[in-house]
Amino acid sequence: MENRPFQAPLLIGMACRFPAAANVAAYWNLLKNQEQSVAFADSARWPDISPPPSGGYLANIAAFDPAFFGLSQQEAQGMDPQQRWLLQLAWEALEDAGLVPAEWAGRKVGVFIGLSSADYAQTVLQATEQVNMYTVSGLAASVAANRISYTFDFKGPSLVVDTACSSALMALHLAQQSLANGECELALVGAANLL
Repeated sequence: MENRPFQAPLLIGMACRFPAAANVAAYWNLLKNQEQSVAFADSARWPDISPPPSGGYLANIAAFDPAFFGLSQQEAQGMDPQQRWLLQLAWEALEDAGLVPAEWAGRKVGVFIGLSSADYAQTVLQATEQVNMYTVSGLAASVAANRISYTFDFKGPSLVVDTACSSALMALHLAQQSLANGECELALVGAANLL
């Protein structure tokens, strides 16, 4: 085995959603200004609890344009919000990098996703009227990376890793290894944790 010197991959684009920060610029300002992102929930989120609990709440978790990604409204409604957000953030990260997704279609682009919570799946499966033909693929954590690869026609490795709190770091590690081994020419790395 050839012993090559370590060369860190080049980070060329970013996208994110955090409590009180809907994008990278807002997140950077939050960190730079040492602002607090924990707040009390609005009463609509926790109608039976007074006062509502505090936490890191994300805004507009249901906002999604399925037609933009070639999905039907019914399929989008069956998807875990984490899958919807990962699709949006993949597009935004590519856009931030100045890359046109269509120009990377059919190429060895790897998708590495850290994902470890399944709260939404538990909620949907308890309400059987919400179950439809899209439920299995919409709720399966394993599909999150594959949905991105399929949507953009990426042909590199596509996987979800669950190592609990270290899932995002492990996804980054695996992407770096894949790039170093020539398994992909570009890697999208992401993670989601929506409770």
